[in-house]
Order: sequence, then structure tokens, then C-alpha cells
Amino acid sequence: MKLSKVILENKKVVTKTQLEFTASDIDKLTEAIASKLEEYLDTGNKELIVKSVKSAINEIISKN
Repeated sequence: MKLSKVILENKKVVTKTQLEFTASDIDKLTEAIASKLEEYLDTGNKELIVKSVKSAINEIISKN
């Protein structure tokens, strides 16, 4: 999966950045974010947070 960002100025590319994620990278990032959120929110339902974070990451990546 790729996440790209392009900044245009007067129809010219000023900055272009691209990150490539493997499925393993997505899983690690999801787990790290979910763990921190669970610490802050203390919901008692980490599985729900993991699913929410993974969905959000996949949505962000698929839009780019």
C-alpha cells in the first residue's frame, strides 16, 4: 500500500512524498496506535479500538 502526498503551487509540483507500507507495517502501526489510545481512553475493549484504527488507516491509504 502506498500513501502519497503532492503539494502543487501554480500548477507545478513543489513537494512529492510517498510512503510504502506492507501489511505487516500496517498491523504494527495499528497495534501501536490502538495501545496508546487504550491507555488514554481506558475503554476496556482494545479489540474495538484496533478495528477502528485499522479501518481509519485503510481509508486514509485508499484515498491516496
